[in-house]
Amino acid sequence: MWRLPIILSLLLVVLVCLVPGRGEAESGERIAVLELRGPAEGPMRRLLTDDVRAGVLEAVGSGKYVVMSRENIVMMARSMDLDLTCIEGECEVDTAKNLGAAYLVSGELVKAGTSWFCVLKVHATDTGALLATDRIRASEVDGLLDGARSLAQKLTTRALGTSGVVSPAPVPPVVEPPVKEEPAK
Repeated sequence: MWRLPIILSLLLVVLVCLVPGRGEAESGERIAVLELRGPAEGPMRRLLTDDVRAGVLEAVGSGKYVVMSRENIVMMARSMDLDLTCIEGECEVDTAKNLGAAYLVSGELVKAGTSWFCVLKVHATDTGALLATDRIRASEVDGLLDGARSLAQKLTTRALGTSGVVSPAPVPPVVEPPVKEEPAK
C-alpha cells in the first residue's frame, strides 16, 4: 500500500528531471565565436571579434540559435577547466564542442605584405565539418572593421541557412470578395 505513493513520487521526480527547464527550452543551439588570432594588438582583435559576433547575431536573429558572448565562453571554460589557448584546427572545434556549442565561428588576422586579411570559418562541432569560409582584405587593420561584420553575417547565413534578422513581413493572402449574383429574370 505505502509503496504506490513512493513509486509515484519517484516517477514524478524522474519526469521533472527529464523535461527541459524554461531557460533550456528557449535557448536554442549555441554558436561559439572564438577570439580572432593574429598579430593585431589585443584591443583591435577584441573589437574585430565583437564585430564578428554582431554579424553572426544579425544572421541568426533570435530563436533557434544563441550566440555565446566572450564572457559566457570564458565563464564556462573556467568552470570546466578548458584551455582556451587551444584554438587551431581540430582543437578549436573540440573546445567549442566542450562548451556545448553546435557551431563554431573562428578566424585569423593575417598581415601579408602591405595588406591585412581577416579569414573566417564556420564549423559544425558534431562532425567537425567546415561549413563556410571566406576572407576580406584591407590596407590597414582598422579597415577590416566594416567588412568583418558583414563577412560573418554572410558566412553564417550560408552555413546555417539563416536569412538574418531583417525579414519582410508576411504577405497576407489575397481574399476576393464574394461575387453577388444577379437575381434571375
